[in-house]
This record gives sequence, structure tokens and C-alpha cells, in this order.
Amino acid sequence: MHKRIIVERRHGPPPEQPPADGVTPKPQAKAEARKGQGAVERKTSRVPFQPFAVVALGEVSYLVDGEGAALKRVADTEAVDLPVIRGLDPEAVEDDPQGARVVLGRGLAILDEVARAELRVRVTEIHLRRKGDVIVLKSGLRAHLPTEDPASAIVRLARTMAHLTARKQKAVEIRLNAKDPGQVTVRLAGESGGGQ
Repeated sequence: MHKRIIVERRHGPPPEQPPADGVTPKPQAKAEARKGQGAVERKTSRVPFQPFAVVALGEVSYLVDGEGAALKRVADTEAVDLPVIRGLDPEAVEDDPQGARVVLGRGLAILDEVARAELRVRVTEIHLRRKGDVIVLKSGLRAHLPTEDPASAIVRLARTMAHLTARKQKAVEIRLNAKDPGQVTVRLAGESGGGQ
């Protein structure tokens, strides 16, 4: 989705009201009056926001940018084709917004790492969990990341997926082990379990 949302930010004092007699002063007279009063000139700037992900908070979802700033609430009827970040507790967000921002930052960092690793399949969801996060890809594959060093785990995920593609095998689940970086557990389509 390449839609950009433009949000106007207004700076300076509110616009002046016209004189009571209905006569509008000349622009030069207005500028001189403002200089004499030391007023700040009113400026309007347009700041583009690039939607990056959708954050699900219970029954409510918000469109966020790459920094985690909420751009707008997503309506139920609105179709948005962006990764959905799940796992934030709405009550925790209310009680500890700073802590929630750190957790959300973890999800956004995972999306950045996936983009750097150049996975050929798009991420549809990220489930943030205390004991390792889960990435769900458009193909249906679920990749379990370790809590420690998810960035290197995503690089290993990309290598594992390339290896499986070369062998014409389809995985439905991949578990990346934090304690032993060389160990990757893969469950192939049509199998109840498997390892590699």
C-alpha cells in the first residue's frame, strides 16, 4: 500500500478576526501591526506520514508510522494491507504508555530486520510475546524467534527459507533456537513434526 496520509500542523497564534466595521486592512498594514506587537508569524506546514503497520489493541486497531506514532484509528470497514502487530495489552498501554512504546518498538524493529534480510514472502502478522515473538508470513509459515538477538535469528530464517525453496520444500513452522544458533527446527507441510 503506497497511500500517504497528510496531516496539517498549524503553528503560531490563531488567525486575526476582521475589524467590526467590515473593512479589511491592507496586507502591508497587517504586517506592520504584527511587527510592532512582536507577534509570531502563523505558518502551516504539511508533514507526510508513511503508514508502516497496524497495531491491534483488543477490539481497536490503529495505523502507525515507522516510529510507532498513531496516525489514525482503523475503521472496521477499512481494508488496510499492512502487517498487523498483536500482543499489546490495552490496559498495559493505558497504565504504562512508555513501556508499551518499548514493546511496540520491538515489533517495528522486527519488521525493519525482515526488510533488511530480504525475505521473499511478506509478513502479515507479528505476535509479541514474553518468551519469543512469532512472525506469520503470507504463505502461512509461522516463525518463532528467540527473545535474545532476534536480528540474527531473522537472518537465519532467511537462509533456512532459501534452503527449503532450493529443495522445493514448504515449511509451515520454523523455530529458531537462541541457545544454539546452529539449531533450527522445521515442520514441513504435511508432517506433524520435523527437524533440521
